[in-house]
Amino acid sequence: MCADGQFEAATKILMALYTDGFATSDLLGTIFRSVNYDDLPEALRLQFMRLIAETHLRMAEGSTSVLQLTGMLGSMCLASGKMGG
Repeated sequence: MCADGQFEAATKILMALYTDGFATSDLLGTIFRSVNYDDLPEALRLQFMRLIAETHLRMAEGSTSVLQLTGMLGSMCLASGKMGG
C-alpha cells in the first residue's frame, strides 16, 4: 500500500494488527518479508529496505513503540512519490 502512497490505509491495517496484540518487532519483520518478495521496482525496494533497517535500529536501541512503525510507513509512502497532498 505504501508503494501506492496509501498512508491512511496502511496505517489502519498496522493499527488493527497492533491492537490485536502483535509485537512491533513481528510487524516489522513481516513488513520486511513483504517488501522483499513483492513485485516492486528495484530502487524502491532498496529505499524501503533502508527505511526498514533504520526503524529496526531504532527499535533495537529501545524505542519499540508503534509510533516508529507509523513513521516508517509515512516515509515509505513519501519515498514512493505517489502520496497525495
